[in-house]
Amino acid sequence: MEKNEKQAKKKAKTKKILKKQLGKIGLQKGGDLRPYLQGMSLYLQTLLDPLNYPGVKIPDLITAPSFCVQCKQVIPVTVNPQGVAGVIVQVGSVNSTSYYTTAVGATPTSMTYTSAPKSYGTQLNQVADLRRPVSAILFATSLASPNNATGRLITYFLPGLREQIAAVTGAVVSGSSGQQLAPGSTSTMLTYPYSADIPASRAYSQVRYLPLDPISTIYMDSLTTASRGILAIVGDGLAVGTTVEFTYIENFECTALSNQINLVQPTPSFHDPLEMAVAANAISADPHIAVEVPVENIAADQPVRHREPLALKASPPQAPLYERVLSMISKGLPVLSAAVTTGAHVAKTIAPLLV
Repeated sequence: MEKNEKQAKKKAKTKKILKKQLGKIGLQKGGDLRPYLQGMSLYLQTLLDPLNYPGVKIPDLITAPSFCVQCKQVIPVTVNPQGVAGVIVQVGSVNSTSYYTTAVGATPTSMTYTSAPKSYGTQLNQVADLRRPVSAILFATSLASPNNATGRLITYFLPGLREQIAAVTGAVVSGSSGQQLAPGSTSTMLTYPYSADIPASRAYSQVRYLPLDPISTIYMDSLTTASRGILAIVGDGLAVGTTVEFTYIENFECTALSNQINLVQPTPSFHDPLEMAVAANAISADPHIAVEVPVENIAADQPVRHREPLALKASPPQAPLYERVLSMISKGLPVLSAAVTTGAHVAKTIAPLLV
């Protein structure tokens, strides 16, 4: 009898807390749960902030055992005599020509690029059988002194399957307005749907990868030459001879080579249709978050914290999204919101609201 009373009191206490928390977010009056689902969605969080959310798997129908890896590459580019410096990255591709830097002879109206491999491609292929990009982001910071921080940095994102434009490492490729991967001029870049231009005097520029195309979540092998999208930041009018430092972060979900299973320790992936829907709805409501830069980037501190170039992340299975949300609410714990504001094109991380 005493045990039943304790259980009843515990149940009543939990119900009271739940009612109080739901009342705070207005759900008892037809409130909107989406901001709270977005805040609890690890998949959405890694899309918005790839650097600080490694080790996340894509919660789709592909549930084969996999492991996660976060890769990083820093690419310093010297501004050429024409005031141009830039980097174009193929998301997901780790072949011999997986990124491009602006060539010495590139001009704002006649762009040329030099192809190169990603530094971590060989390491990744030694442990991964198949791979797919989960999230990625490209940062750019002008290292010029404040007095020389002239010009602008143009960011753009091109979703979908993209073929490489050069088959030889180190090849100089001429830009063309017909080649969306390597546009022929900086003015062409600004005609793309997901693009922005930002003063080089800002602390940094950034562009995110978003899986807007269904093919984005398909696994790739080491021989695949196509990418799952393009991230690019190209500057013009920059101070000649100064350096622009580009930092590329890429999170992968991979299946293991048979002789590397003990090293990477793959775990079962999981299918969570609610979490997939939450992420899809958020980014489709405002895909321009791909090229948005937070207001706080005016601060002098560079936001890219150091991580190892190749960091394996064990990713234990997560509970379904709705279970995590209900658990947080019932315990009266804070729930973070990553609400995407339509129209303003801003991805916000709101401070805990359930206090």
